[in-house]
Amino acid sequence: MIAVSPSTAYNQASKAHLYTASANENKQLPAQDKNWQQEGIAWQGASSGDKVYRIYNPKSGEHLYSSSSIEIKSLTDKGWTSEGVAFYSVPSGGQPVYRLYNAQAGVGAHFNTLSSYERDVLVSKHGWRYEGIAWYAQGSAPETPSQPDDQPINIYFARHGKTMFNVLDRLQGWSDSPLTADGIRVAKETAEGIKHGIPGDKVHPDLKFDLVYSGDAGRHQSTAKLFLDQLGQSNLPIKATSDFRESGDGDFEGLTFEEGNKGIYELAGYNYDKEGKPLVAGGYNDKGVNYQAQLFANGGRNLKAHLNWLRESDVKVYGQNPNNPDQNLKGIPLAEDYDRVIKRMKQGTEEVINDAQKGNRHNVLVVSSGLSLEVLLTSLDPTAGDKYFGDKSLANASISKVTYNPKDKTYKVDYASDTAYSKEGQKLLAGKN
Repeated sequence: MIAVSPSTAYNQASKAHLYTASANENKQLPAQDKNWQQEGIAWQGASSGDKVYRIYNPKSGEHLYSSSSIEIKSLTDKGWTSEGVAFYSVPSGGQPVYRLYNAQAGVGAHFNTLSSYERDVLVSKHGWRYEGIAWYAQGSAPETPSQPDDQPINIYFARHGKTMFNVLDRLQGWSDSPLTADGIRVAKETAEGIKHGIPGDKVHPDLKFDLVYSGDAGRHQSTAKLFLDQLGQSNLPIKATSDFRESGDGDFEGLTFEEGNKGIYELAGYNYDKEGKPLVAGGYNDKGVNYQAQLFANGGRNLKAHLNWLRESDVKVYGQNPNNPDQNLKGIPLAEDYDRVIKRMKQGTEEVINDAQKGNRHNVLVVSSGLSLEVLLTSLDPTAGDKYFGDKSLANASISKVTYNPKDKTYKVDYASDTAYSKEGQKLLAGKN
C-alpha cells in the first residue's frame, strides 16, 4: 500500500477543520461551500498501522477523528454517524499529533495539530483544553513560526509540597512518596498567593504561566497540577523531565537523615573528637578538620562537599559496577555527586529557556526538589545561600525566582525559598471559607 498524507481544509464561517485522505473530497469542498479553504498537507500519513476513524455529528455539523474504537462506539451510540477509516496512525516512532477541545468553538470544537507551540499557545492564551496525543504521523514537527524576542524570561522554581518522607525525616532522592494533606494545602495556598499577587509586587496579580516543567517524580507532578488547578490553568501541559529530579541518594535512599549522615560522617573520615579519639559520627577527620565546619563553610551548606561525600560513601559501602560507573554492584544507581546534579539541572534550565524563546513565552513554572534547586541557585548566584536559605533547606512549596536576560544571556536570582506566597494565599483562602 502507498502511504496517503491527509490534507486539511478550513471553513471560515464555521471555524471547522476537516482532514481527508481523499484528494477528490478535498477538491470538491470549495465547490460545495465557498467558505472552505484548502490548507495543504496536514501531516505525512502512513500506509498501515492503527486505524483513525472519522465520525460526524448531524446535529452540530462537527467531524471528530479518533483512534479509539471505544470512543467511536460511545459517540455513535449517542447519535454520531461513522464515516469509516479516515487514515492510519504510524505504528511506532512517529511524530505525535495533539488533540485539543474548546466548547466555545462550535463546529470547530476539536482541533488537531503537530505543533507543540501551537498547542501550548491555544491552551495558555485562548482557553483550549489539551486532550492528549490523538495519533502519530511520519516526519518531524513543524518549525515554530515566530522569532525569539529580547524580553526577559521569568522562571518561578517551586519546591514540591511536603511529602510523607519529609515528615518522617527520610532521604528521598530519586525515590518518591505522596504529598501529605499539609503538603497539598500549602501548595494550593502558594498558588493562590501567586494568582492574586502579594504586597511588594513580587508577582503581578493574574500572572499566567506560559510553560510548566517539573521533575518526573509523582510529588513534582502532583504539586505542579495543584498549582495549575488553583491558578485556573489546569489545561496547560506539564512537561515532566528527569533533569529536575532531586539529587540521587543511591543506597542511602529511605534511610533516616540520622542514619544517612552517620554513614557519611564515618566513611568520610570525620569520626574523631578534638583529641583525636574515636567518635560515633559528625566530629573531626584525622587532620583536625571539623565536618560541620566543612559542611557549612562560607555561609550556607557546602553542597559540593556534601554531595561528593555522599557518593564516595555509597561507593565504599556498596561498591561500583565495573561495567557501569553510575551503578553499584547490586545494579542500583549510585548517589549523584555535585557535578552530575548541576549538569542536569543546568541542562533542564537551558531546555526551558529554549522552549520559552521558541514561542516568545516569558513566565515559566518549574517544580523540582530542595537540594537540586539549592545546587542550581547557588551556581547561578554564589551568594544565594547566604542571602536566602543559609543552613536550612528550601521550604516546601516555596518560590525561587530567576530571571534570564536574552540580551546578554545572563541569569539573576531575584529571591529564593520565599514563603510569602503561601502566607498570603492562606489568608486569601481563609477569607473564602
